[in-house]
Amino acid sequence: MNKLKNLRRKLHEAKVDGMLIAMADPFQNDNIPEYFQRIKFLSGFTGSLGTILVLKDSAALFVDGRYTLQAQNEVDPTAFEIRGHGLSAIVEWIHEKQLSSSHSLVIGYDPWDYTVAQINQLQAATESVTFSPLKINLVSEIWKDQPAITKTKVFLYPEKYAGLSWIEKLDLIAAEIQKKNIDALFLNSSFSICWLLNMRAHDTSYTPISLCFALIHKTGKVDLCIYLENLTPAIKKHFSERVTFHNLSSVDLKKSLPILVKGLKIGYVEQSAPCAIKQILELPAAALINVEDPCVAIKACKTPTELSHVQKAHLWDGIALTKFFCWLEKTVSSKKITEFEAALKLDSLRAENKHCKGPSFPTIVGTNENGAIVHYRANEESKTLKVNDLLLCDSGGQYFEGTTDVTRTICLGGNPTPLQKDVFTRVLKGFIALFLVHFPKGTNGMQLDVLARCSLWEAGFDYAHSTGHGVGHYLNVHEGPQNISPRSSPTPLKPGMILSNEPGCYLPGQFGVRIENLMVVEKSSHKDSHGNFLLKFRNLTLCPIDSTCIEKTLLSDHEIDWLNKYHQTVWTALHKFLNPNEKAWLKTAIAPFEKKDQAFSHQDSMRDSIIS
Repeated sequence: MNKLKNLRRKLHEAKVDGMLIAMADPFQNDNIPEYFQRIKFLSGFTGSLGTILVLKDSAALFVDGRYTLQAQNEVDPTAFEIRGHGLSAIVEWIHEKQLSSSHSLVIGYDPWDYTVAQINQLQAATESVTFSPLKINLVSEIWKDQPAITKTKVFLYPEKYAGLSWIEKLDLIAAEIQKKNIDALFLNSSFSICWLLNMRAHDTSYTPISLCFALIHKTGKVDLCIYLENLTPAIKKHFSERVTFHNLSSVDLKKSLPILVKGLKIGYVEQSAPCAIKQILELPAAALINVEDPCVAIKACKTPTELSHVQKAHLWDGIALTKFFCWLEKTVSSKKITEFEAALKLDSLRAENKHCKGPSFPTIVGTNENGAIVHYRANEESKTLKVNDLLLCDSGGQYFEGTTDVTRTICLGGNPTPLQKDVFTRVLKGFIALFLVHFPKGTNGMQLDVLARCSLWEAGFDYAHSTGHGVGHYLNVHEGPQNISPRSSPTPLKPGMILSNEPGCYLPGQFGVRIENLMVVEKSSHKDSHGNFLLKFRNLTLCPIDSTCIEKTLLSDHEIDWLNKYHQTVWTALHKFLNPNEKAWLKTAIAPFEKKDQAFSHQDSMRDSIIS
């Protein structure tokens, strides 16, 4: 592979034994701009999470369970070993290679792509290996047609959607900085900065942000490092009361930041700050202190204004999704449609709404075995859809009113196999369980995650991704700190937090099932034994769930009642916006189930067939 050969030549010139390559940028974005897509350039892997480690005679791509199948399909196995993701997997592979080396390894990395916390953890776990920051990114050195960094004009996000002015937000953060007994806070998260200043841009695909760094002073003043060509005179005037602008380039940052922080106690976030920033700040600053980003917790709990608007976004999204599934069901038997064409159709239906600013991530349409690839991406040569295919569709939209994310699995033709119905219904049971639970204040997502998996575990199934992630407000579709995951999550769920509810099950080579709605944490009417109100999840997403895929004998009366009420809510919200054909389709799709009391006979027989 010529790219690896050229990179190894650069390793030799740089006098290092290897290089770590991150699926990351200095701003910690989910959707990495093309300029930073070095893993894709080097290996062909197009997933959103991964790490490559290249040594002189071997290389590995580290991906988590969502991307194992995708990596196997996209990456040359003779060039890259495919391993699990995470610190322990990387350390284990390094130790394997260290045994065959006659000297201690020196591994280079780009200090703009790796955070202080990441390198500290790696170095602590591999004492016999030295991780050395590189002066230039060696992959960029061999990437002759590397795209330019995307630079787009900044625009203001209206206060009527945000709920708070940028001045009010800035005062809140300044008060938090004062509590930390520091002079200023350095932020490298574009999400936090754009939320804080009520500004947006289109520097990344799917997420409306401007690439920028910020130094927030305890006085409420801001030094904003941003590409100056992205600022119009009107934007500069709007922020002139509090914000001073500086050009965002590594050369300019090395000149401006030392002057700005000289003699000050600076807080920064080791978990997200690039190592290069620490190198720039630590000498001129009087002290450099690791702190949490105060924007994260505040923006996670949506304001009443944001919550009032986000329901409108889900209404518009539901209209587009209903039109799409009606069109798909009526068209698939009479016309050739590929996965790629179906995704384009859904995008076009969303775009018909003047309020939609674009998709919130690349639309996923995968049928049968492609549905088992968690983040499958169809292309122009993708499969043709056929009657009775099991199709997984995961999509979302960006609106000023909010960000959406919804997944449905449907059977095209309504004749799924018994196994497909069993798996689908177990996923549905986990999905409903989260909407039925009432939980005490202080509960975190890890404590609830098991509810979504219980029915799958009973049959020996599971899934390798989190059950839920936080969602931003006309921002990133993946937002922290809240989540629902089996991994440790100390963040308690609080009213106003929006999360996804998306259990799934994936049988490689056969099919995948995922059902996803967004929901918001709110106060329940139920109380605990001490008289304290509990919390619960309120649904936001409006889209029918395919009843032909449900084995209703697996559902309890309580679950059937929830499903019927949900479908009635969908009908009430959407039907007035549909044409007669679409309305008739939706009426059939949400037909209520009768309650039955015979869940266990089917459950036992399916478990026996799975075990045998």
